[in-house]
Amino acid sequence: MKRCQRCVLPGTYPGIVFNEHGVCNRCLSHEPFHCLGEDALRQVLESCRNRGPWDCLVPMSGGSDSTYVAYRLVRDYGMKVLGYHYDNHFIAPIARGNLARIENLLGIEIVRESSRLDTRLKRLFIRLNLHKSPLHLLFAFCHGCPDAIWGGARRIARQKRIPLVISSESREEDASYKRTLWDRVKPSPREKIRWAARMPANFALRKCLGRLLEWRYPRPKSWKNPEKIEYFAYRKQDRPAMLSVLTREVGWEHPSGNYPWRFDCLIHPVVEQMTFNLLGMTEKDDLFSVLIREGQMDRREALTILESWEGRRKEQLPLIEGVLKRLGLDVAERSRVLRYCEKGIWSGA
Repeated sequence: MKRCQRCVLPGTYPGIVFNEHGVCNRCLSHEPFHCLGEDALRQVLESCRNRGPWDCLVPMSGGSDSTYVAYRLVRDYGMKVLGYHYDNHFIAPIARGNLARIENLLGIEIVRESSRLDTRLKRLFIRLNLHKSPLHLLFAFCHGCPDAIWGGARRIARQKRIPLVISSESREEDASYKRTLWDRVKPSPREKIRWAARMPANFALRKCLGRLLEWRYPRPKSWKNPEKIEYFAYRKQDRPAMLSVLTREVGWEHPSGNYPWRFDCLIHPVVEQMTFNLLGMTEKDDLFSVLIREGQMDRREALTILESWEGRRKEQLPLIEGVLKRLGLDVAERSRVLRYCEKGIWSGA
Protein backbone atom coordinates (compact mmCIF):
# COMPACT_ATOMS: atom_id res chain seq x y z
CA MET A 1 0.00 0.00 0.00
CA LYS A 2 1.30 3.42 -0.93
CA ARG A 3 1.66 5.78 2.02
CA CYS A 4 2.78 9.36 2.38
CA GLN A 5 6.54 9.54 2.87
CA ARG A 6 6.19 12.13 5.62
CA CYS A 7 3.13 10.91 7.58
CA VAL A 8 1.34 7.54 7.29
CA LEU A 9 -1.81 8.40 5.32
CA PRO A 10 -2.47 5.75 2.67
CA GLY A 11 -3.38 6.33 -0.96
CA THR A 12 -6.95 5.29 -0.11
CA TYR A 13 -7.50 8.33 2.16
CA PRO A 14 -10.39 10.38 0.73
CA GLY A 15 -9.10 13.28 -1.36
CA ILE A 16 -5.40 12.49 -0.93
CA VAL A 17 -2.90 13.63 -3.55
CA PHE A 18 0.86 12.94 -3.55
CA ASN A 19 3.52 15.21 -5.01
CA GLU A 20 6.56 13.97 -6.95
CA HIS A 21 8.35 13.20 -3.66
CA GLY A 22 5.52 11.06 -2.32
CA VAL A 23 4.37 13.66 0.24
CA CYS A 24 0.61 14.07 0.63
CA ASN A 25 -1.40 17.25 0.29
CA ARG A 26 -2.44 17.07 3.96
CA CYS A 27 1.21 17.38 5.03
CA LEU A 28 1.94 20.11 2.51
CA SER A 29 -0.98 22.24 3.67
CA HIS A 30 -0.58 21.55 7.41
CA GLU A 31 -0.13 24.49 9.73
CA PRO A 32 1.04 23.82 13.30
CA PHE A 33 -1.65 24.04 15.93
CA HIS A 34 -1.48 27.15 18.08
CA CYS A 35 -3.13 27.20 21.49
CA LEU A 36 -4.83 30.16 23.14
CA GLY A 37 -2.49 29.80 26.10
CA GLU A 38 -2.38 29.39 29.85
CA ASP A 39 -3.38 32.97 30.67
CA ALA A 40 -6.50 32.76 28.52
CA LEU A 41 -7.49 29.47 30.15
CA ARG A 42 -7.05 30.83 33.67
CA GLN A 43 -9.15 33.84 32.77
CA VAL A 44 -12.03 31.62 31.65
CA LEU A 45 -11.75 29.37 34.70
CA GLU A 46 -11.62 32.29 37.14
CA SER A 47 -14.78 33.75 35.63
CA CYS A 48 -16.63 30.54 36.54
CA ARG A 49 -15.12 29.85 39.94
CA ASN A 50 -17.25 29.75 43.12
CA ARG A 51 -20.54 30.52 41.42
CA GLY A 52 -22.14 27.37 42.82
CA PRO A 53 -21.36 23.91 44.24
CA TRP A 54 -19.36 23.10 41.07
CA ASP A 55 -17.22 25.32 38.89
CA CYS A 56 -17.39 23.19 35.75
CA LEU A 57 -18.66 19.95 34.25
CA VAL A 58 -16.44 17.52 32.33
CA PRO A 59 -17.97 14.77 30.15
CA MET A 60 -15.93 11.64 30.92
CA SER A 61 -15.60 8.27 29.19
CA GLY A 62 -12.77 6.58 31.08
CA GLY A 63 -10.46 7.23 28.15
CA SER A 64 -7.21 9.15 28.31
CA ASP A 65 -8.28 12.62 27.19
CA SER A 66 -11.25 13.22 29.49
CA THR A 67 -9.48 11.63 32.47
CA TYR A 68 -6.46 13.87 31.93
CA VAL A 69 -8.58 17.02 31.62
CA ALA A 70 -10.42 16.28 34.88
CA TYR A 71 -7.12 15.50 36.62
CA ARG A 72 -5.47 18.75 35.51
CA LEU A 73 -8.48 20.91 36.33
CA VAL A 74 -8.51 19.63 39.91
CA ARG A 75 -4.77 19.36 40.57
CA ASP A 76 -3.44 22.37 38.63
CA TYR A 77 -6.32 24.82 38.89
CA GLY A 78 -8.20 23.77 42.02
CA MET A 79 -11.51 23.62 40.14
CA LYS A 80 -14.58 21.96 41.64
CA VAL A 81 -15.34 19.47 38.87
CA LEU A 82 -18.52 17.49 38.33
CA GLY A 83 -18.04 14.58 35.94
CA TYR A 84 -20.72 13.40 33.53
CA HIS A 85 -20.67 9.91 32.04
CA TYR A 86 -23.13 8.57 29.51
CA ASP A 87 -23.27 4.77 29.55
CA ASN A 88 -24.46 3.34 26.22
CA HIS A 89 -24.31 -0.21 27.69
CA PHE A 90 -21.18 -0.94 25.63
CA ILE A 91 -18.59 0.69 27.89
CA ALA A 92 -15.45 -1.43 28.28
CA PRO A 93 -14.84 -2.74 31.84
CA ILE A 94 -11.38 -1.20 31.90
CA ALA A 95 -12.90 2.22 31.15
CA ARG A 96 -15.36 1.77 34.01
CA GLY A 97 -12.40 1.03 36.26
CA ASN A 98 -10.66 4.23 35.16
CA LEU A 99 -13.76 6.26 36.01
CA ALA A 100 -13.92 4.77 39.49
CA ARG A 101 -10.19 5.35 39.94
CA ILE A 102 -10.23 9.04 39.04
CA GLU A 103 -13.40 9.53 41.09
CA ASN A 104 -11.72 8.14 44.21
CA LEU A 105 -8.36 9.79 43.60
CA LEU A 106 -9.72 13.29 43.07
CA GLY A 107 -12.76 13.00 45.30
CA ILE A 108 -15.03 14.21 42.54
CA GLU A 109 -18.58 13.11 41.82
CA ILE A 110 -19.48 11.61 38.44
CA VAL A 111 -23.11 11.70 37.35
CA ARG A 112 -23.82 8.49 35.45
CA GLU A 113 -26.71 8.18 33.04
CA SER A 114 -27.79 5.45 30.66
CA SER A 115 -30.59 4.78 28.23
CA ARG A 116 -31.65 1.91 26.00
CA LEU A 117 -33.09 4.36 23.50
CA ASP A 118 -29.85 4.86 21.56
CA THR A 119 -29.25 1.07 21.47
CA ARG A 120 -32.68 0.55 19.95
CA LEU A 121 -32.06 3.38 17.49
CA LYS A 122 -28.72 1.86 16.49
CA ARG A 123 -30.44 -1.45 15.82
CA LEU A 124 -33.11 0.20 13.67
CA PHE A 125 -30.59 2.26 11.69
CA ILE A 126 -28.41 -0.80 11.15
CA ARG A 127 -31.39 -2.75 9.83
CA LEU A 128 -32.37 0.16 7.60
CA ASN A 129 -28.86 0.49 6.15
CA LEU A 130 -28.06 -3.22 5.77
CA HIS A 131 -29.81 -3.01 2.40
CA LYS A 132 -27.75 -0.05 1.27
CA SER A 133 -23.98 0.30 0.87
CA PRO A 134 -21.40 -0.66 3.52
CA LEU A 135 -20.62 3.04 3.86
CA HIS A 136 -24.24 3.76 4.79
CA LEU A 137 -24.06 0.98 7.38
CA LEU A 138 -20.84 2.34 8.91
CA PHE A 139 -22.52 5.55 10.10
CA ALA A 140 -25.35 3.65 11.82
CA PHE A 141 -23.24 2.23 14.66
CA CYS A 142 -22.53 5.49 16.48
CA HIS A 143 -26.01 6.89 16.03
CA GLY A 144 -27.48 8.42 19.17
CA CYS A 145 -24.41 8.59 21.41
CA PRO A 146 -23.23 12.14 20.53
CA ASP A 147 -26.71 13.46 21.25
CA ALA A 148 -26.83 11.68 24.61
CA ILE A 149 -23.32 12.78 25.60
CA TRP A 150 -23.62 16.47 24.78
CA GLY A 151 -27.34 16.82 25.34
CA GLY A 152 -27.00 15.11 28.72
CA ALA A 153 -23.97 17.19 29.71
CA ARG A 154 -25.79 20.43 28.91
CA ARG A 155 -28.96 19.36 30.73
CA ILE A 156 -27.07 18.36 33.91
CA ALA A 157 -25.04 21.58 33.83
CA ARG A 158 -28.23 23.63 33.57
CA GLN A 159 -29.99 21.68 36.30
CA LYS A 160 -27.09 22.17 38.69
CA ARG A 161 -26.37 25.75 37.59
CA ILE A 162 -22.85 24.94 36.41
CA PRO A 163 -21.61 27.79 34.20
CA LEU A 164 -18.99 25.92 32.18
CA VAL A 165 -18.68 22.61 30.32
CA ILE A 166 -15.10 21.66 29.48
CA SER A 167 -14.57 19.26 26.60
CA SER A 168 -11.56 17.02 25.99
CA GLU A 169 -12.01 17.19 22.21
CA SER A 170 -9.00 18.31 20.20
CA ARG A 171 -7.98 19.28 16.68
CA GLU A 172 -5.71 16.24 16.56
CA GLU A 173 -8.81 14.04 16.55
CA ASP A 174 -10.76 16.02 13.97
CA ALA A 175 -10.94 13.12 11.44
CA SER A 176 -12.19 15.43 8.69
CA TYR A 177 -12.38 12.53 6.24
CA LYS A 178 -15.61 11.46 7.98
CA ARG A 179 -17.37 14.59 6.76
CA THR A 180 -16.26 13.77 3.23
CA LEU A 181 -17.66 10.26 3.55
CA TRP A 182 -20.93 11.50 5.06
CA ASP A 183 -21.43 13.84 2.09
CA ARG A 184 -21.35 10.77 -0.16
CA VAL A 185 -24.17 8.96 1.64
CA LYS A 186 -26.29 11.75 3.13
CA PRO A 187 -29.80 10.92 1.91
CA SER A 188 -31.77 13.35 -0.21
CA PRO A 189 -35.41 14.12 0.69
CA ARG A 190 -36.52 11.83 -2.13
CA GLU A 191 -34.37 8.98 -0.82
CA LYS A 192 -35.80 9.43 2.68
CA ILE A 193 -39.33 9.13 1.32
CA ARG A 194 -38.43 6.05 -0.72
CA TRP A 195 -36.89 4.22 2.27
CA ALA A 196 -39.76 5.26 4.55
CA ALA A 197 -42.17 3.70 2.07
CA ARG A 198 -40.08 0.54 1.81
CA MET A 199 -39.79 0.06 5.59
CA PRO A 200 -42.70 1.99 7.16
CA ALA A 201 -42.58 0.25 10.55
CA ASN A 202 -38.86 0.94 10.84
CA PHE A 203 -39.45 4.58 9.89
CA ALA A 204 -42.25 5.09 12.41
CA LEU A 205 -40.38 3.48 15.30
CA ARG A 206 -37.16 5.39 14.53
CA LYS A 207 -39.03 8.67 14.55
CA CYS A 208 -40.72 7.82 17.85
CA LEU A 209 -37.50 6.72 19.55
CA GLY A 210 -35.61 9.63 18.06
CA ARG A 211 -38.10 12.08 19.55
CA LEU A 212 -37.82 10.40 22.94
CA LEU A 213 -34.02 10.56 22.83
CA GLU A 214 -34.15 14.20 21.75
CA TRP A 215 -36.60 14.96 24.58
CA ARG A 216 -34.37 13.35 27.20
CA TYR A 217 -31.07 14.57 25.72
CA PRO A 218 -31.80 17.75 23.75
CA ARG A 219 -28.68 18.40 21.71
CA PRO A 220 -27.44 21.99 22.11
CA LYS A 221 -27.79 24.30 19.13
CA SER A 222 -25.57 26.79 20.89
CA TRP A 223 -23.44 26.90 24.04
CA LYS A 224 -24.25 30.10 25.90
CA ASN A 225 -25.83 28.79 29.08
CA PRO A 226 -23.67 26.96 30.01
CA GLU A 227 -20.61 28.02 28.06
CA LYS A 228 -18.50 25.26 26.49
CA ILE A 229 -14.76 25.32 25.82
CA GLU A 230 -12.19 22.79 24.64
CA TYR A 231 -9.37 22.34 27.14
CA PHE A 232 -6.85 21.47 24.43
CA ALA A 233 -7.62 24.67 22.54
CA TYR A 234 -5.82 26.40 25.42
CA ARG A 235 -3.12 23.90 26.39
CA LYS A 236 -1.30 21.87 23.78
CA GLN A 237 -2.13 18.19 23.80
CA ASP A 238 1.17 16.40 24.36
CA ARG A 239 -0.05 12.82 24.11
CA PRO A 240 3.14 10.99 25.24
CA ALA A 241 3.48 13.23 28.31
CA MET A 242 -0.24 12.94 29.03
CA LEU A 243 -0.15 9.13 29.00
CA SER A 244 2.90 9.14 31.24
CA VAL A 245 1.14 11.34 33.82
CA LEU A 246 -2.01 9.24 33.76
CA THR A 247 -0.15 5.99 34.23
CA ARG A 248 2.19 7.26 36.94
CA GLU A 249 -0.09 9.52 38.97
CA VAL A 250 -3.59 8.20 38.36
CA GLY A 251 -3.01 4.50 37.80
CA TRP A 252 -4.97 4.82 34.58
CA GLU A 253 -5.13 1.62 32.52
CA HIS A 254 -5.70 0.59 28.91
CA PRO A 255 -5.84 -2.80 27.14
CA SER A 256 -2.38 -4.32 26.83
CA GLY A 257 -1.04 -4.60 23.31
CA ASN A 258 -3.28 -1.82 21.97
CA TYR A 259 -2.60 1.85 21.42
CA PRO A 260 -4.32 3.67 24.35
CA TRP A 261 -7.04 5.41 22.34
CA ARG A 262 -10.67 4.65 21.40
CA PHE A 263 -10.95 1.56 23.61
CA ASP A 264 -13.61 2.82 26.02
CA CYS A 265 -16.55 1.78 23.78
CA LEU A 266 -16.87 -1.86 22.67
CA ILE A 267 -18.64 -0.78 19.47
CA HIS A 268 -15.50 0.94 18.21
CA PRO A 269 -13.80 -2.28 16.99
CA VAL A 270 -16.79 -2.85 14.69
CA VAL A 271 -16.43 0.64 13.23
CA GLU A 272 -12.65 0.27 13.01
CA GLN A 273 -12.81 -3.03 11.13
CA MET A 274 -15.45 -1.75 8.71
CA THR A 275 -13.52 1.47 8.10
CA PHE A 276 -10.38 -0.50 7.32
CA ASN A 277 -12.19 -2.78 4.91
CA LEU A 278 -13.85 0.17 3.20
CA LEU A 279 -10.85 2.50 3.00
CA GLY A 280 -7.74 0.47 3.79
CA MET A 281 -7.19 2.68 6.86
CA THR A 282 -8.69 3.54 10.25
CA GLU A 283 -8.96 6.62 12.46
CA LYS A 284 -5.53 5.74 13.83
CA ASP A 285 -3.92 6.44 10.43
CA ASP A 286 -5.44 9.91 10.56
CA LEU A 287 -4.54 10.56 14.21
CA PHE A 288 -0.98 9.28 13.88
CA SER A 289 -0.43 11.41 10.79
CA VAL A 290 -1.46 14.53 12.70
CA LEU A 291 0.79 13.57 15.62
CA ILE A 292 3.71 13.08 13.22
CA ARG A 293 3.12 16.53 11.70
CA GLU A 294 2.98 18.01 15.21
CA GLY A 295 6.23 16.32 16.23
CA GLN A 296 4.60 14.07 18.85
CA MET A 297 5.17 10.74 17.12
CA ASP A 298 7.85 9.14 15.00
CA ARG A 299 6.72 7.79 11.63
CA ARG A 300 8.43 4.46 12.23
CA GLU A 301 6.60 4.06 15.56
CA ALA A 302 3.27 4.82 13.87
CA LEU A 303 3.88 2.24 11.14
CA THR A 304 4.82 -0.39 13.71
CA ILE A 305 1.58 0.14 15.66
CA LEU A 306 -0.55 0.08 12.51
CA GLU A 307 1.11 -3.08 11.19
CA SER A 308 0.70 -4.77 14.57
CA TRP A 309 -3.02 -3.95 14.60
CA GLU A 310 -3.49 -5.24 11.05
CA GLY A 311 -1.77 -8.49 12.03
CA ARG A 312 -4.24 -9.01 14.89
CA ARG A 313 -7.45 -8.02 13.12
CA LYS A 314 -8.94 -11.53 13.09
CA GLU A 315 -8.58 -11.75 16.88
CA GLN A 316 -11.28 -9.08 17.21
CA LEU A 317 -13.95 -10.92 15.23
CA PRO A 318 -15.36 -12.92 18.20
CA LEU A 319 -15.61 -9.67 20.20
CA ILE A 320 -17.36 -7.99 17.28
CA GLU A 321 -19.87 -10.83 16.95
CA GLY A 322 -20.61 -10.54 20.67
CA VAL A 323 -21.29 -6.81 20.28
CA LEU A 324 -23.64 -7.49 17.36
CA LYS A 325 -25.55 -10.00 19.48
CA ARG A 326 -25.88 -7.46 22.29
CA LEU A 327 -27.26 -4.99 19.76
CA GLY A 328 -30.07 -7.46 19.12
CA LEU A 329 -29.23 -8.31 15.50
CA ASP A 330 -30.38 -11.69 14.22
CA VAL A 331 -28.10 -14.30 12.65
CA ALA A 332 -28.54 -13.09 9.07
CA GLU A 333 -27.94 -9.47 10.07
CA ARG A 334 -24.84 -10.35 12.06
CA SER A 335 -23.47 -12.40 9.17
CA ARG A 336 -23.83 -9.49 6.80
CA VAL A 337 -22.04 -7.08 9.12
CA LEU A 338 -19.29 -9.62 9.81
CA ARG A 339 -18.72 -9.99 6.06
CA TYR A 340 -17.96 -6.29 5.92
CA CYS A 341 -15.57 -6.71 8.86
CA GLU A 342 -13.77 -9.69 7.32
CA LYS A 343 -13.62 -8.92 3.62
CA GLY A 344 -11.78 -5.96 2.17
CA ILE A 345 -13.85 -3.82 -0.19
CA TRP A 346 -11.27 -1.18 -1.11
CA SER A 347 -9.05 -1.93 -4.09
CA GLY A 348 -5.96 -3.70 -2.82
CA ALA A 349 -7.53 -5.37 0.23
